Amino acid sequence: MKKMFIALALATLVVFGFVAQTIHYTDQATLNWDAVIELTDNTPIGPGDVIEYEVYRTSYPVIDGQNPAAHTLEGTVSSTSLAINVPNDGVAYAYGVRTKLTTDGGATVLYSPINWSDVDGLSTPNPFLYRHPQTVSPKAPQGLVGN
Repeated sequence: MKKMFIALALATLVVFGFVAQTIHYTDQATLNWDAVIELTDNTPIGPGDVIEYEVYRTSYPVIDGQNPAAHTLEGTVSSTSLAINVPNDGVAYAYGVRTKLTTDGGATVLYSPINWSDVDGLSTPNPFLYRHPQTVSPKAPQGLVGN
């Protein structure tokens, strides 16, 4: 029983070690994602429907992930990419994208859940975060004396 518990504990550590997020240290990046072409029931998006994507930023760890008001909107785009500027504040950020579907000439607006960059799964096979690289300052002068 004890050996089984130890084996299970080690297996858990190995699994969680492989799903850890990669932190990219950069001041600018481009987020890319696949275009949404159908609804959750596999119905194709209609020819008159409009698809847009909302991109959000939030400090890691993501809290209240499906509440857009809890996060910073980086932009709304119709393309499947967005160039971002990572804040220079020493904080690691996760980025999330959700689909906005406008139908019926604007009468109906539907949203997908937010897909966060730190969540491992089919939507994000390689979880990641962004953090601005810390700038290096010169040391303060030493040996200051007066006459």
